[in-house]
Amino acid sequence: MNKKIGFAIAAILVILLVVGVYVWHDKFTVEPPNYPPIGKVVCLDQNWTAEQRDWFHHADQGTQTFGIPYEWFMALEQPPISSTGSGLLLPRASSPNRTPTISTP
Repeated sequence: MNKKIGFAIAAILVILLVVGVYVWHDKFTVEPPNYPPIGKVVCLDQNWTAEQRDWFHHADQGTQTFGIPYEWFMALEQPPISSTGSGLLLPRASSPNRTPTISTP
């Protein structure tokens, strides 16, 4: 008799857990916007050479966002919330709002 009650309680807990994860996933998962690819980049005349412009867009501006090596940052993945377990890489070119960068002209 005690085994049946324990099994029933365990089954109810598992069902509540599955329903809770499903509701949580629907409420707290946000799909990033689908931005169109960047077409033509126009560089305004600022009396810079191409080398100066390239240096400015790639120079360290003094902000250290992550105190980790660049290789580690590039290997970061979003945590999967699916049964497949396939996480997406965080630094993606398709989502510029996640890792804001200046595009190279």
